Amino acid sequence: MPIIKVQINPLSVISMKQRDISGRTIPTMSTIFSNYYLNLFLFIDNKKIGMACRLEIRNQNEEADSNQLCAIILKNNLSNFFTINPINLFNVNQFYFSGDIKAEDEQVETEFEIEINESFYNILTEQSKKYFQFRDDFNFCVDKLMDFADYNYLNQYSEKIQRYLQFIHTCKESANYGNLQGWYNEKYSTVHSSFEELLKRKNANNSTYLYHVESIKRILFNFKAPEVWESLPSDLIR
Repeated sequence: MPIIKVQINPLSVISMKQRDISGRTIPTMSTIFSNYYLNLFLFIDNKKIGMACRLEIRNQNEEADSNQLCAIILKNNLSNFFTINPINLFNVNQFYFSGDIKAEDEQVETEFEIEINESFYNILTEQSKKYFQFRDDFNFCVDKLMDFADYNYLNQYSEKIQRYLQFIHTCKESANYGNLQGWYNEKYSTVHSSFEELLKRKNANNSTYLYHVESIKRILFNFKAPEVWESLPSDLIR
């Protein structure tokens, strides 16, 4: 069976414990019901593919470290999870675990290898084609918008600019940027507003015009194509 490398992004592990209507955590003797939201990275044919997951755990030791706990369960059960649940790189994949868990004393590696059957390997390979197409189109739009920012008169390119901006917006809304999601939301709004200003102005040498040009280029230079998706964006741009 094919072997793939799996990497857990420890910064992405968020614990959401069950709470009652007042917002208080509900204890059940020494056990608890918890949801962990995390990003996995799968390495297939030396290509890194992101995957959003929700791991529901019952009968968990409340004191267990979140990263260690998720690593133990996924290392031992991920192959079975893939068999039970359809894999979707454009959704939050739901995994369920019930049983007694004893967190190991030593640090559990958040990177490991698993075997998966041929059919699920082929599903991942096929979905990864669209995964990389959307990432490539995102980068294409960013590059094109940076080029347009240097043009003197943008009115004739207005339709393309709006189209590229809309594609980036759709990708951003479908992506899981983790704790950078707020930054992308804020900076996208700035880029969008700056292009609106450039489209209204005719003097490319005006100081305000030049300010917006530099703002667009500075922000877009730091825009990275999503590595993890929670939904399928709109149609590809190309």
